[in-house]
Amino acid sequence: MNYAYTISADDLLKIYPEAVELARQRGKKPGDDFGEEFQEIAKKLNIKITYLGQTEQDAGLITGNLRENGKKILNLNEEMEKRKNE
Repeated sequence: MNYAYTISADDLLKIYPEAVELARQRGKKPGDDFGEEFQEIAKKLNIKITYLGQTEQDAGLITGNLRENGKKILNLNEEMEKRKNE
């Protein structure tokens, strides 16, 4: 089961580095879930993350479906994979 959230790109860029660092401090490795850290930092910075619900779809499938409907979606997993392959 996966959880879906929405957040603005600007807010994401504010939260992401600090959340990753907190996850590392807690012993998490790349690929581990750091949703708890992400929400903790968002709360600390008073940034709203909207919970959309649970899904069986993975991030790639959700991203693709939303893009087919004309939405502009940033999938961090895709971006990290692109950079790793460069």
